[in-house]
Amino acid sequence: LRLSGLLGGERELLVLGVDLRSLSLEELERVRPSAERVEMLTEMLGHLAALEEFAVLATCNRFELYAWTRPDEPLVSAALSILGLTPYASRVYRKTGEDVLLHAANVVAGHYSQVACETQITGQWKAAFQGAFRQSVAGVHLQNLHDRAIRLSRKIRSLQGGREDGL
Repeated sequence: LRLSGLLGGERELLVLGVDLRSLSLEELERVRPSAERVEMLTEMLGHLAALEEFAVLATCNRFELYAWTRPDEPLVSAALSILGLTPYASRVYRKTGEDVLLHAANVVAGHYSQVACETQITGQWKAAFQGAFRQSVAGVHLQNLHDRAIRLSRKIRSLQGGREDGL
């Protein structure tokens, strides 16, 4: 039982992130962590009791935290600090609730990639969530987000006549 379960308050999906739409390439390269650093950040974020479930997605185009939590300002500030995003706080996008699913589906569909509708992101998305499950920081809510984002991204691609490679 996580401490946050005893604290009360409504939980919802949250995504905090930066990508090439919010930061320059040079800025993104400074903050985007290596795979080894993602594991260390995951361990550090795991100490935030209010983050009941979470996954970190770090690709060449983006650096995002997906979470099931109570998205209050102290939590957001702590997460931004751990992720090293505090200097860019004004340019970090923050979405909650169903907006997280729509954002995630567009990410997986490749809409926010440098090459429109690229498919490599799907494997990166799956790997990020597998890593979170392996480190025991993701559970049923993020599994649901993962699965729904994959399904919705397929629909988005099919509506646009895009390929479904890797899906």
